[in-house]
Amino acid sequence: MQKFIRNLKDSAAELKNIRSLCTVAMLMALSVVLNMVSTINIGQFIHIGLSWLPKVMISVLFGPVTGAVSAAALDILNYAVRPDGPFFPGFTLGSTVAAFIYGVFFYRKKVTVVRTFVAKGIVTVIDNIILNTLWLSILYGQAFKALFFPRLIKNLITWPIYSLLLFTVMTAVERTKAGELLRAHHYPKAS
Repeated sequence: MQKFIRNLKDSAAELKNIRSLCTVAMLMALSVVLNMVSTINIGQFIHIGLSWLPKVMISVLFGPVTGAVSAAALDILNYAVRPDGPFFPGFTLGSTVAAFIYGVFFYRKKVTVVRTFVAKGIVTVIDNIILNTLWLSILYGQAFKALFFPRLIKNLITWPIYSLLLFTVMTAVERTKAGELLRAHHYPKAS
């Protein structure tokens, strides 16, 4: 528990570090660009894209607090740049919760296939299946049950695909040492 609290404090401290914030801003900008060019909309409720990967990398590199704060800001920024339906703060909350979960699972921890599948699975259940279905039900006035089963099937299909994609990206970042370059505490001290 002490390690968890220390990680939360360290992650919150990243919000005061200019180098960390610059890296977070670059990853957020990458997410915005990916949201504009790589998102495929299938109907009103199904969106497949890659803009979530930089958001996850923020949580992996800078922890759950920084990840959650940047996810909230990024959700609002993505909506401002490319509005897709009405704005609803529930989606911002869901995005924040997802980023926090990724940060808890990966901040200062080794990337493994099992950890990746479990983290993505938890995010899929909590955010994608439960929360987002609830928000869509409230927003569009449709029955939760009517939305739940199609979304459940879609998310069960995409969960392993997104998990493998996430594992591949995180492993590549780890293997190329890009993560060390992106983390603020690995930058040389400014003179």
